[in-house]
Order: sequence, then structure tokens, then C-alpha cells
Amino acid sequence: MAPSPTFAISISRTTPSPPTLLVFTMPGPRLPPALQVFPTLQRFPALRPRRQQSHVPIGCKSSGPAPSPDDASLQLSALHLYHDLGVLIFAGASPRQTERIGDILRQVVAWGGPGAAAARLGWGGGGDGALHKREGTLTRADVFDAVESRRAGVVRPEALLRMATARFRAMLEEQISKVQPPLKKVHIQETQVMIPGMPLPNGTLHQTVSGLRPLPVDSLATVGVDRATGRAVGEARFFAAGTGAYVGAARVDYVVYHYDETARAMRPFWAHGRLARRKPGGAEARASNHEVRALALEPLWELEREIWAERADALASESS
Repeated sequence: MAPSPTFAISISRTTPSPPTLLVFTMPGPRLPPALQVFPTLQRFPALRPRRQQSHVPIGCKSSGPAPSPDDASLQLSALHLYHDLGVLIFAGASPRQTERIGDILRQVVAWGGPGAAAARLGWGGGGDGALHKREGTLTRADVFDAVESRRAGVVRPEALLRMATARFRAMLEEQISKVQPPLKKVHIQETQVMIPGMPLPNGTLHQTVSGLRPLPVDSLATVGVDRATGRAVGEARFFAAGTGAYVGAARVDYVVYHYDETARAMRPFWAHGRLARRKPGGAEARASNHEVRALALEPLWELEREIWAERADALASESS
């Protein structure tokens, strides 16, 4: 009898290798060009020069075709005006250049600070019809606790609304008082309230060597009648005094009622032609935009080209 066939089964057992741990290192945010060219400035955390932007680089392109920065880029540059001017002084501005820096500062202060300049660049209400006011220093109850140094003391929505409505009502009442013939039994009713969530607001507490210091708040407000609806619209933006950082905004729509002698009842007062008309982003807004560029931003860029833009360009070439 033939022997049964023998089957040999070979089993190989592979010991699994330990899993490979992949470690990804995320690069930190790139420092602004001024802090890279002048590392000493990194010792001053309160100094926040603008970061490198494709639309508004240092000197805003000294060669090639003229740049056409968009409104958002211009606004961001305006908010860093004081810091960028400080960099020019550190970089070695001459006495004559320092005088030109002073001219820019005087103009920005006359507008109400960097925040007001930024509002003029991208907000129809930021023109001649807008009123600037120092609101003063807020109380502890008006702000949130510090989350990070830049957003320490973010203003609570109810505080923004309180300041805004007080401004709007005072401005409306002043306009109504000038209407001829005088209106009787005027009632102002809010119909819509908006607190924008963007852009993210900065805080009102400023970090100093001795700790956090509360900054006063400036406001820029306008009230006008919307031609489409006949309603009065109040818009306000708030900025930290000194730094010009944006800290919040509010908008409130109103219907103004007055006593109608004929109907012997309260009726909406549409006010066409009798109260200041709300200014859209038209010719006046474009003129305001041009003014900020011509009197503040372009002189800044020219000084940057004269003083240190070449070093910023060389740094950009090395890192590219």
C-alpha cells in the first residue's frame, strides 16, 4: 500500500513593527517685516507694525505698475499707522523726514485717530457727515475678562448698544429740532438693532510694563434717512483711543413718529428732504477714501521707500 502523501505547510509569522509616529511641526506666524529687519523692536510687545501683505507691502512697491490696494487692505494699513510711523523713527528718519512724520500724525489725529481713518476708507458713513466723540473709559462691567492680551477687555454688546443709542438719539433729536415747521409730540422707535460679529474686535485694555491699563473709547457715528424705506439709520464704530484699534460697532434703525394734527394721531414721519439723507458709498465716500490715501498712507509709503523698504525687499527675496 502506497504511503499517504505528506503535506508540509510553512507558516511564516511576521512580528508587526511598532507604528511610526509622524510629527508635524506647524510653522509659527511670520513676524511683521519691521520686526525681522529690526529685531530689537521685538522687545516692545505693544508695537504692532503691519504684516507683509501682497497689496500693501513695505513702501507699497517702489517699482513696477502702481498698486491698487483694496479697501480691506487699506483699512488694515490705516489701523497700524501709529506703529508704522514709529518704525520709521527707529529706522533712522532724518530731521526733515521726522517733520513729515509729524504732518501725518497731525492729520490722523484731526480725523480722530487711526480707527477713524480706517472708517473713512471703507465706510460710507465715515465722511464729513460722521461725528467723532470721546466716549471715555468704560467700567469693568462693560467689558469681558481678558482671554488674550490683544483682546483683553472686549466691549460687551450691551455697552456698545448703550453708547450707540445715546449718540443716535442725541443726533436725531438735534436734526428734528431744526425741522420747519416744528414737529409736535415726536416719538422715536427702534425697529432693528445689529451688533456686527466681524471683524473680530480688539480689547480696550492695553498691556504696559506695570500691567493692563484701560483705554478710553472713541466713536464715529452718523445718522441719516434711508431713501428706500424712509427710516432713520444710525451707524457707529468704536475704537480704542491712542491705538486706534477697532473695538466694536452697532447699527440701529428707527421710525420717527409725530402727531398729525389732521388725523389727530401719531403717524410715521418719513422725513424725505427734511432730515439728513443717509450717504451711500458714492462720490463722497470715494473722496474720503482718496483723502486718507493722499494725506496719510501715500506719505507713509514714500517715507518707507526712502528709509528702509530696500531692506524689507531683500528680506523678502531671501525668504522666497
